Amino acid sequence: MDPQSDILFHTERLIVRRWRDFDMDALLAVYGDAAAMRWVGDGHPLTRADCRRWLETTRRNYAARGYGMFAVVSRGDGATLGFCGLVHPGGKAEPELKYAFLPAHWGRGLASETAAAMIEHAATEWGLRHIIATVAEENLASQRVLCKAGMARGEAWREDDGSQTLCFHWRGSQESGLAAASPVPARADQAAAGRLRFNVYGQVLAVERREGGWRAFWSGGDGKRRPADFIIPNDLAASDLGQYLEDLFHENATPHNGEVARLD
Repeated sequence: MDPQSDILFHTERLIVRRWRDFDMDALLAVYGDAAAMRWVGDGHPLTRADCRRWLETTRRNYAARGYGMFAVVSRGDGATLGFCGLVHPGGKAEPELKYAFLPAHWGRGLASETAAAMIEHAATEWGLRHIIATVAEENLASQRVLCKAGMARGEAWREDDGSQTLCFHWRGSQESGLAAASPVPARADQAAAGRLRFNVYGQVLAVERREGGWRAFWSGGDGKRRPADFIIPNDLAASDLGQYLEDLFHENATPHNGEVARLD
């Protein structure tokens, strides 16, 4: 097979292509790494035999559906950095977005770049109109990735071990066929809120509702504002902002710097 025919798409920094036999070592490097697997599946690293079975399952998925998991490769040096794709675990009707990268490449925005492009490709090439993703409540980094990719937080459920899993949704435009999140009707409290301020563990945070979603800014003692480096889901109600910020910044809590509190 022509290697070029395996390529799905390019992004600014990445090439996404079908899995090949020589991806076995990269598969094991990612999915056999305990840190990378903390939030994946049951949290246990995979063996080489597991990876081999997954490679064969993925080939069957390509044949049956046209999609599955794919390799994410650097456009610079051709190194395999991780994997991303769409699967139907347990025979679910909705395709579920999955991704994992080598820990050495975390924090570079690669997951957000890949996830957004994967959703766009799924809409334009495979005609998908509804994609889900599941993420642990504690995994704030992945929640930010999904929001940046255009997904909106939906329902949550409690697992047998007491942990909570969140479900994110992407719904495409039925008219245009373009990969874009379905517009979420503005809630009355969001529209009325306009601008809110919070004391977030001793710092003042202004949260504003603008076209396209929420925007947050830290207020400095010099009167200047700087954009916050985190994402607030576009469909989050104003009444839920305080709890969302509390969950987001709970690791900063100490007996000396208070808590998240609404200022106005």
